[in-house]
Amino acid sequence: MDDQKEESSSRSSTSIFESLEHFRTLYSEQVQKPDDSYDGLKARVKVLQKWVKDLTDQNDLLVKTVEELETDALQRLTLLEANITDNQNPQISSCNLSTKGLDQVEGLRQELEDVKKQLSEKEKLVAKYQNRIIELRGSIEKGRSSDEQVFVQRNVVSELHEFNFDQEQQSHSSVKKELEVTQTQLCHMEKEVSQLKKKLKEADCNVKRLRSDLVASEKNARDMRSALTAEVAEKHDQILALRREVAALEDLLRQADMQTHFKDDIIKELRKEVKVARSKETLVEVLGIKERSLSHLEHLTEQLEQKEHTIGCLKNQLQQYREAPNALYRIRQQVDWFTENISQQCASGNVPEEFKKCITTMLEELRESIECCNLVPSSTGPCKVR
Repeated sequence: MDDQKEESSSRSSTSIFESLEHFRTLYSEQVQKPDDSYDGLKARVKVLQKWVKDLTDQNDLLVKTVEELETDALQRLTLLEANITDNQNPQISSCNLSTKGLDQVEGLRQELEDVKKQLSEKEKLVAKYQNRIIELRGSIEKGRSSDEQVFVQRNVVSELHEFNFDQEQQSHSSVKKELEVTQTQLCHMEKEVSQLKKKLKEADCNVKRLRSDLVASEKNARDMRSALTAEVAEKHDQILALRREVAALEDLLRQADMQTHFKDDIIKELRKEVKVARSKETLVEVLGIKERSLSHLEHLTEQLEQKEHTIGCLKNQLQQYREAPNALYRIRQQVDWFTENISQQCASGNVPEEFKKCITTMLEELRESIECCNLVPSSTGPCKVR
């Protein structure tokens, strides 16, 4: 029965230490994963917290196991002392005493073999106990008296008690060493947890700062986009109005040119008529024709001056409109400045990709609109719209 208890306790201790080693390896692998991201640090902190909790539970389990071993050793010592007390009774026959002694020696031998399996470093001590067992067996075979047998058993029990005490002390020392190692690891883990918490706090601060920068950049981009949209719409309306005005001025200029050419032909014909009238012999006819020609010529001269004044006004308006490409050039410079500024903000890495694509597309459309509204000189007329 005692052997079965020792076997079960030995197996349970072995399984416990194997489980502890398995958990230590598992947690070490999880903690040593090279992941410095925000989620990785957070997961590592959780693993360390869980490891600390498991180490606390394992320490409690080790203390409980030591207490159980102490209780079991005390129970076995009490049982051996009771057997010695029974052997001291003089009413027990020598045959029964020999049988009990043999059984007890066999139990001690089995116990020593189990101890030898568990504690290989105690081979010398086990050999000494085996010699004592052989001596005890020889003394029983030679028929020694019960007093001598009891004395030998007392010595064996006392030495066994000392051995159990030494074994318990070694077990306590090993448990204490394990506890010290565990506490050292726990302190190291607490330091690492504090460092990870510090890194996590710094990462949170960086995330907040980046978010605030992103919000400010998005606000600036929205304001810039609204200003650009309003200015482009205004310039587009101005360009359309200038197109209509230029078309009307070109029609008026074309009509004025045609009328000017027509008046020149009339003046030439009148001059010819004046020359013909001068060749007339009759003065009255000449005078009459001259008066009519002069009045007609004055009338034509007035019309010609009016047309020239109209042509001058049209030329001034046309000159003003031909200066419109300069305004378009200034608008194009402003668009290029906005494009360069937005490109610099995008290159800093604080602007999302979707917003960057949206701004780029809007600026390209704005450039195309300006190019479509560009005014160039015409080869056949004063100006044409492209």
